[in-house]
Amino acid sequence: MKKILFFLCVILLFTSSFSHAKEIFTITAKERTKIDLPTHVSYLETKNRFWSGHNFSIAELENADWTDTLKKQQSYYSGFWIRFEVYNDTKFEYFGVSHENLKESYVYVVHRDNVEKHRYVHQEFSILESLTGLDFYDNMRVRMPQQSSVVIYSWIESSPFNRWFGLTRPYEQIYITEWIELEKNILLTFGSKAIFVIFAWTFALYFLITLLINFRLYNLFLFTITVCTASLYTFGEIGIGYYIHASKLFTISNLYAIVVATGILAYNQFVYTMIQSVHFYPILKKIQIVTQSITGFALLANIVLLFFFPTEFETNLNKYPLLEVPLGPSFVPPLSIIILWTMQLMPLIVFAAISSIRGKSYSISLLVSMVFLLLIPLKYILILKFNVAFDALPSSEFLLGGLICLLGVTATLKIRQTESDQLNDLLSLKESYARFVPEELNLLLNKKSITQVELGDQKEYDMSILFTDIRNFTSISEKMTPEENFKFINDFMNHMTPIVKENHGFVNKFIGDSIMAVFHQNISDAVDASIDMIKKLQLFNTYLIDHDYDPIKIGVGINSGKLMLGTLGTHDRMEASVIGDAVNLASRLEALTKYYNVPVLLSGHTVEKLPEARYRLRMIDSVAVKGKQEKTDIFQVLDVYTEEMIARKQRLLPLFDRAYDTFQSEDFINAELMFQEVVSEDPSDFVAKIYLQRCSEEGEHMSAERRMLHFL
Repeated sequence: MKKILFFLCVILLFTSSFSHAKEIFTITAKERTKIDLPTHVSYLETKNRFWSGHNFSIAELENADWTDTLKKQQSYYSGFWIRFEVYNDTKFEYFGVSHENLKESYVYVVHRDNVEKHRYVHQEFSILESLTGLDFYDNMRVRMPQQSSVVIYSWIESSPFNRWFGLTRPYEQIYITEWIELEKNILLTFGSKAIFVIFAWTFALYFLITLLINFRLYNLFLFTITVCTASLYTFGEIGIGYYIHASKLFTISNLYAIVVATGILAYNQFVYTMIQSVHFYPILKKIQIVTQSITGFALLANIVLLFFFPTEFETNLNKYPLLEVPLGPSFVPPLSIIILWTMQLMPLIVFAAISSIRGKSYSISLLVSMVFLLLIPLKYILILKFNVAFDALPSSEFLLGGLICLLGVTATLKIRQTESDQLNDLLSLKESYARFVPEELNLLLNKKSITQVELGDQKEYDMSILFTDIRNFTSISEKMTPEENFKFINDFMNHMTPIVKENHGFVNKFIGDSIMAVFHQNISDAVDASIDMIKKLQLFNTYLIDHDYDPIKIGVGINSGKLMLGTLGTHDRMEASVIGDAVNLASRLEALTKYYNVPVLLSGHTVEKLPEARYRLRMIDSVAVKGKQEKTDIFQVLDVYTEEMIARKQRLLPLFDRAYDTFQSEDFINAELMFQEVVSEDPSDFVAKIYLQRCSEEGEHMSAERRMLHFL
C-alpha cells in the first residue's frame, strides 16, 4: 500500500511539474520583442502571505507553487510574481526588460549560480537618473550572457490600478529590447513628444498674440484652450508624464479624462462659432446644446471624482473587474468621451461642408481638421477591436499636431476672411457715404476721410457749375402717382448722373428733378457733360416712348468762376455745398434755356476760358443776375444738334451776328429784316424768332414815342 501511495505522489509531482513547465523564450534580434505570456510565463500570487509579497527570496521563488495563469484580478493591485526563461541568441549582452506603467517592480536574474537583483520604484527616479542609470522608463537593464539562458523573476504591482489596461491588454505584458536600441527608441519617443508640447505651446503663444489683435476674444479663448489641452494630452497614459516620472495623479487619474473633455468642449465650440459666424443654422444650435451638455456633464463628473482619487474603481478589482475593452480611468472614461465626440463631429462636419460650398474658405480647413480628428477614435477602434499593433498606427502627437496646424490655418483664414469682410464693409460704407457725400469733397477739402470733415470746412476754387432741369415737369408729374414720380425721376438721374462722373465732375445735390454738378478740373469738362446729356436724352426718350410716356426736354446752364466749397448746416446734420455769384448765374442760365428754347446755355465767363475753336457756339444775349447791375454774355451751344442743323446754323451765323449787333445799336427796322431772313432760312431757330418779336415790340414803342412827340 505504501508503495502505491509513493508511486501516486511521484506521478502527481511529475504531472504538477510538467504542467508548470514553460517554453524558453529565445532572443534573436535587438529590436523590441514581446513575450507571449501563455507560452512562456508562469505566475505566483502572494495575497495570503502575511508580510509584503515582494520580499520573497530567490530560494522561495525557486521552490514556490507557480501557476499557468493569474487567478485573481485583485492581484494586479496587491501584486504578484512572474517567471520566464530567456535564451540570448544575439551578440548583445545587456537588455531592457519592461513592464508598462508600474508603481514598483523587483527583478531577479538567475544565470547558473549567479543571481542579480534589481529594484525599480517609478517615482523615485528622475529623468536624469533614467538617462544615466540602469533603469529607464519602466525598463530595467539586465545582463544576459551571449548564447546562454537566464531565468527572470519579476514582481508586478499596480497601485492604484491603471484602467487603461483590460483583458485584451493584460498588465503583465513584457517586452525585451537590446539596451542601446531601447535608449534610442525611448529618447526618440520622448523627444517627439517634448517637441510636440513645445510646438503646441509656442503655437498657442504665437496665435495668442496674433489673434488677440485680429480675433474675437471668445474665439481666441476657445482656440487657446484647444491647443493647450491638445498639448496636455501628451501627459496622459501614452504621454511624457511617465518619462518625467510624474505622479499617477497626472497620468492615470480622472485628470486625463478632464483634459480630453475640456479639449473636446473647446474645439467643438470653436468649430461651432466658426460655422455659425456667417450662416446661422438653428438645428445645429440644438444639436450643439445637447452634445456639449453631455460632454460638460462628463467633465463635471470627472472633476468631482478627481478629489477622491484613487477610488475603489482603481483599488478594488473584485468589485470593478477588468473590462474586456479598457476605456481609461474614471467611471466616465476618456474613450467613452472620445466615442461620444465622434458622434458630435458628424453634424459639425456636415455643416462645415455646407459652409465650404457657400464659399467660406476657412470652413474647408475646419472640415479637414474634423475628418483628420476622426483618425483618433478610429485608431483606438483598430487597437481595441481588431488587435492592430499600437506602433503600426500614427502617433497621437502626430494627429494632434496636424489638428493644431489645421486650426492655425483655420484661424488665419478666418482672420483674412474677417479682414476681407471688414474691407468690403468699409468699401460698401464708403460707397454708401459717396451716395450722399461725394468723394471729391474729401479731396477738395484736403481730408483723408469723410469722418474728418467738420462743419464750417471750406475752400475757394475756380470751378464750373452745371444746372440741368426737366422742362414742364410739374405738368408731367400731375399725370403720375407718387411711386411713378419717384421711379421716373430716378430713371432720369440714372441716365444723366454717370455722365457727370465720366467727365470728371461730381453731383453736389439733387433738387427735385434738377441736378447741380461741380467740375473742378477743366472748364471744358462741364461743356462736354452738357453735350453728352443732350445726346443721352435721346436714348432716354426712346425708353420713355417704349413705356408709354411722352418724351421730355431738358435745359442745361453752365457758369464758371470763383466758388466757395464747404459744409453747411448744424453739428447734428450738415451737407456739402457751393456758394457764390457764379452759382446763381448758372441757375439763371438753366432757367433761360426754357425762354430761349435752347438745350444748353453758357456764360461768357465760361466761354472765355474754353479752348479756342473747340466748340461751335453762338452768342445770343447779355443778361444780369437778379440784384446785380453787371451783365454777362450768354452763348448757345450748337454741338448738341444734328450735323445738318449745325451746318445750317453755322452758315447763317454771320447774318445772325450782324442782326444781333444791329439790334443792340437799336436799329430795329434793319435788325428785323435780317432776323426775318434767318428765320426764313431756318424756321426752327427760336432765338431769331424771339428777336423778331423784340424788334416788332421795340418798333411799336418807338412809333408811339414819335407820335407823342409830334403831338406835343
